[in-house]
Amino acid sequence: MKIHDLIKLISLLENNAPGIKEIGEEAALLNQYYIETRYAGDYPEFSWKDAEASFAAAKNIKEFILKKVKR
Repeated sequence: MKIHDLIKLISLLENNAPGIKEIGEEAALLNQYYIETRYAGDYPEFSWKDAEASFAAAKNIKEFILKKVKR
């Protein structure tokens, strides 16, 4: 089963990854960009501010995951 929805993945991991809801806002932010650009068609325009916020969200998610994996 493949799942690309980050919110859905978080809900599936809740029982096995304590604190994962901490990255819920970041996941929701990234979800909107991924889903909107996944399929061919009209792509929304993204601003530099959007890019910076998305990068920060991805970085926070990465740091959260690395802390969990390195235990």
